[in-house]
Amino acid sequence: MLGVQTEYTDNITLAETNTQDETTLSLLGGFLVDHSAAELDVNARGLLDYRNYLEDTYDDEPLGSLNARAEWRPLPGTLHWVAENYFTQTTINSAAPETPDNRVNANAFSTGPDVIFRLAPATTLETHLRRSEYYFEDSNTADSSRNAITVGWVRAIRPQFSLSANAAYEGAQYSDQSQNDFTKSDYFIRADTQRGRSDLVADVGVSNIDRNVGDDVSGFLGRLSLGRQIRTNARLDLEMSGQYTDSGMDLLTAGAAPFVLDRTGEQISGDIFFDRRIEARYHAGTSESNWDAYLIARDENYELLPQDRKSTGVRLQVHRGISGSLYLNGYGQYRREDYLQLDQLNKDIEFGLGLERRLARRISARLDYIFNTRNSNVAGMDYDENGIVFLIYYGSDPQLFR
Repeated sequence: MLGVQTEYTDNITLAETNTQDETTLSLLGGFLVDHSAAELDVNARGLLDYRNYLEDTYDDEPLGSLNARAEWRPLPGTLHWVAENYFTQTTINSAAPETPDNRVNANAFSTGPDVIFRLAPATTLETHLRRSEYYFEDSNTADSSRNAITVGWVRAIRPQFSLSANAAYEGAQYSDQSQNDFTKSDYFIRADTQRGRSDLVADVGVSNIDRNVGDDVSGFLGRLSLGRQIRTNARLDLEMSGQYTDSGMDLLTAGAAPFVLDRTGEQISGDIFFDRRIEARYHAGTSESNWDAYLIARDENYELLPQDRKSTGVRLQVHRGISGSLYLNGYGQYRREDYLQLDQLNKDIEFGLGLERRLARRISARLDYIFNTRNSNVAGMDYDENGIVFLIYYGSDPQLFR
């Protein structure tokens, strides 16, 4: 995919007063790899966005995203090697407006072998070893290296239903020596089933965290992932979790299953927090006409830092064919974020409406109007923004590469 995009905004700094106009010119390039074979699977997509601020409000900058996973099977069913990398941008201060000077690059990389021992026709012992590196630009407080091992005893009850007992250990070392290194042990039971058009994975267990400084932490571990193919062109996905995590592991988890409503991304810190999360996605339609609905509810409780946050959000978007080569695009989004210790409540609304025209078999152009607003209980944090975006691209829609 290759594209050129120009965007005008009447409030590039997302300020309540003294707003500033800006026009940006972006050069876009994207790639998609989807390879599946007996010995090697590779799934990768990436987008490069070089952004030029024509009024020089901010320095020109390269932006982008990468979502990549590869699995090599030198001994299929016995020895596999997995590597995954997720690159994105996240906010420095998630409570502040998301402007170019409140944005940094973040990357999560993890690799290691999976070793499977077949103990009986329906019983296996699975071992997963991982080395991970987490990086947050200009923020040594959250940069860390991890060594992890997970061992699971898996019993196939039926051809499409298995139960397993699992133990996982992770050691975290932060780049900044002032941060609190820790080791984390998880013990959980997993049920994995596929039945008809539904698939379900559920984990229940406990976590124990031993920190170098301060009190140790222990608590409940629960995860649920449910997918349902309602009909040929409609699918519902639901994910629920309650678990201890941190900025690095949260970045890896979000990269593996990106969620469009989780706009503010990570709260960058070296602290541990208990994360309760519900996410739901519904998709219906074809490539010519479709609609999507997203819902998120999240509660983050930090152990040391005053970063506790409750978030809820909903998003609806539609892509509808009007004629053979003309399409209507629209979306609406509401997000509420409550920063409990900061006594700050942000309510964000964003909507967009536009037209897309296929100029040739592989060339398309689109024009969108976007309105973005925040209502905050903190003085000076409200803003309104109007924007116009014009994009022409060769290949697939750039959104597919993010």
